[in-house]
Amino acid sequence: MPRKELIPKPKVHNDFPLSWHKGACSFTKKFQGKAYYFGPDPQKALEAYLKQKDYLIAGVEPPTENADITVRDLVNHYLAHREQDRESKKTSTNHISDRTFAEYKDTGSVMVELWDRRNVAMLRPLDFAELRHKLDSGSPDRLRRRMTNVRSIFKWGRSVDLLSADAKYGNEFNLADKSQLRKAKANRTEPIFDAATINMALEAAWPAMKTFILLGLNCGFYSKDINDLRNSYVDGEFLQFAREKTGIDRRCWLWPETREAIAATQAPENAENYMFLSKRGQPLHVSHGLSRTDLIATNWTRLKKQIGLKRENSGFKCFRHTFRTEADGAKDPEAVRMVMGHTDGSVGEFYRHRFDDERLIAVAQHVRHWLFGTAEENSKAKACKVKGNEVNN
Repeated sequence: MPRKELIPKPKVHNDFPLSWHKGACSFTKKFQGKAYYFGPDPQKALEAYLKQKDYLIAGVEPPTENADITVRDLVNHYLAHREQDRESKKTSTNHISDRTFAEYKDTGSVMVELWDRRNVAMLRPLDFAELRHKLDSGSPDRLRRRMTNVRSIFKWGRSVDLLSADAKYGNEFNLADKSQLRKAKANRTEPIFDAATINMALEAAWPAMKTFILLGLNCGFYSKDINDLRNSYVDGEFLQFAREKTGIDRRCWLWPETREAIAATQAPENAENYMFLSKRGQPLHVSHGLSRTDLIATNWTRLKKQIGLKRENSGFKCFRHTFRTEADGAKDPEAVRMVMGHTDGSVGEFYRHRFDDERLIAVAQHVRHWLFGTAEENSKAKACKVKGNEVNN
């Protein structure tokens, strides 16, 4: 019986990138020691080869019909999803702030700039290592946030079936651990003030700025917290509201000095019921993507120059850090968390429906004594010394 005739090699140009395999009667190409076959038709084989080449060079199996999407498409889908969360009501559990959305967009733009229309399935650990370098701006905290954003994008893509497999980040894309963050923190000036510096600032401050400093230290407020205050948050001698960032209830007892300062600088009645507004009737803190207009921070910078405070790491945020640091001395961490708007993640928090105001007052009084007590005691000691000298004379 005569042997079945094999398909002869089709005619192709000398620079045709594929070899002919007689036994398989197919054009073929080896990648990393493994042969891949593209069929006997030169045109179709070339098209299949060009479509799969980059994957095979990268050592990744070519995608099937349900192929993963490109990085650009993944990022765009994710931002469209988060845009809906940004536009949702602030009471929604999925709501995110304009700044948070801007940070997602910033991270996504770096991913697209580096990878653009590259298929997600082709990304390898070396690619993520390169992305880490692109994301690193010199701040360990910011790098950690941006890397977390990257992981959020890929995790979301997997959860909605846009991706067929988890991303292969590799060891070089591991988030910085707490020890690395502590080492970076150790090289920076601590973001806290001593009592003498704060009292000097209060003495030199104009009425509005004095109010903001007192709120920053009395309640552990950032400048945006102060901007977001509404008159409806006042409950007698307390302020109570849910923190926008976490949705956790905050309650703070106001010092007599703080109450007096608020009464002297409160904004006129306004549609949004803001407690404080600029001289032009505008909010004090307005986000513009990753940048912002922050009149409290601007005025604090002006006051710092006035009192000669030139050290690094001395922004308005330091009042919140100082409150948290000094409040520890009251030895009531649950009360401190209530003022700060923090959570300990325990189940017990879901069962607590009331909190003893006396504990909040004790924490606030502890910080107040730290700030004003030393000055008052020195003043009394000085007065006694003067009086004693008069008697001796």
